[in-house]
Amino acid sequence: MKLLTRLRDEFSSQIIAHTTGSTISKVQRNAKVASALLSKATKVSASTKN
Repeated sequence: MKLLTRLRDEFSSQIIAHTTGSTISKVQRNAKVASALLSKATKVSASTKN
């Protein structure tokens, strides 16, 4: 019985770690996209001012 509990705890912690990891990578990807859009917008606004 203790073995099953330990396996379940290990499994759930791995799932949590996996979910957290994929969430972090999604956030990092979104941040890259956002910064790329921001730099494009900055370039466009700079070119329209001149």
